[in-house]
Amino acid sequence: MRILYYVPIAHLPEEIGTLAKPLLEIEKRVHGPQTEKIYREKVAQYWKEVNQCLEREGIFTPEKCKKMHIYIDGLPQAEDQLLQKVVEKQI
Repeated sequence: MRILYYVPIAHLPEEIGTLAKPLLEIEKRVHGPQTEKIYREKVAQYWKEVNQCLEREGIFTPEKCKKMHIYIDGLPQAEDQLLQKVVEKQI
């Protein structure tokens, strides 16, 4: 039997390329100057919890990793209209 583990991706600013700077500026205006620090801490905590969960499930074994396939969905969670633009490369 195959099992699908779905893990949403949490990106650090340097992982999202040219969008990082303008997005961080907007976030700082809305949420204050500590936004980036808080966000980085939340992302680090998120991945720590993902690792702990996968370890509890026994997924980090050499036998399971040899058979594992990782698929990445690169689309952001956003409104349908924005996603359509991304898919059509209009942004």
